[in-house]
Amino acid sequence: MQSEAERSSSPVTAKKPKGGGAGAAYGQLKHVEVMRNRVVDTGFRCGYSPWTSIPAITVSEPQTCEIAGNIVDTSFGNGIITLGGKDSGAVNVVPLTRILVHHNQIDNTMLGCNDYGGLEHFQGGPVYIYNNITRNCVGNRNTGLGTRLTASIWTAVLSAIASITSSPAM
Repeated sequence: MQSEAERSSSPVTAKKPKGGGAGAAYGQLKHVEVMRNRVVDTGFRCGYSPWTSIPAITVSEPQTCEIAGNIVDTSFGNGIITLGGKDSGAVNVVPLTRILVHHNQIDNTMLGCNDYGGLEHFQGGPVYIYNNITRNCVGNRNTGLGTRLTASIWTAVLSAIASITSSPAM
């Protein structure tokens, strides 16, 4: 049995298993409801992929879905991400997808990721996203050119401060 702290810090995920072999029918999501959850302090960098969005709530490829009334506070990645339709390159027919994302509050997200956003949808639809509140979606921009540029700026600032403080007073 999980403690309250363990339950509140584990992300909510609904996704189908990868691959189309035996068991694929068990992975098909007909209708998903993710409603009235409080998710706090989730999604810190996992060991298997440094490029994942590390979402607090994920729903992957349902036929119909409703995500409503959730509160996400402090997530290393997205607050909520939905993936609609089917996998990239899939040849199966998906006759209906309808995803509703509404009345959610998402605070302090994207603390360790660069892309996506606090509330994200990817691939097929239609998806209806309305009446959500997302605040302080930070985004960590410390990669590639940004790191070198930031280091150059800070080096210039620190040398300017050093020259000001080391110059004799008038």
